[in-house]
Amino acid sequence: MKPEDIFGKVVAPSPLGKLIPANDTQSGEKAIGTLLGNFVQLIFVVGTVGFVFMILLSAIQMIFSGGDKEGLAKARGRLTWAIIGIVLLSLSFVIFRVLEGVTGFKFVF
Repeated sequence: MKPEDIFGKVVAPSPLGKLIPANDTQSGEKAIGTLLGNFVQLIFVVGTVGFVFMILLSAIQMIFSGGDKEGLAKARGRLTWAIIGIVLLSLSFVIFRVLEGVTGFKFVF
């Protein structure tokens, strides 16, 4: 008695096909990469606009504090958090670049 008679014949599964409709020219991997890339770019743009807004708001608050120590401290705190935010945004950019190398997806510009 042969092993094929007991277990049956083992064959490779058929390919799954595309993960997106046939009328689209991108493969499923490229579509997911494009979707993730667009999402990450949107987050970077929103973060950068937020950073610029926080810097301008801090500057205006410093100018209009008129020497008030409490107002100046609030503006300095906002400026500190804005700088921490842009550092984290830059660090996430580096992390996404590393992920691009590992996964092959294109996340950022």
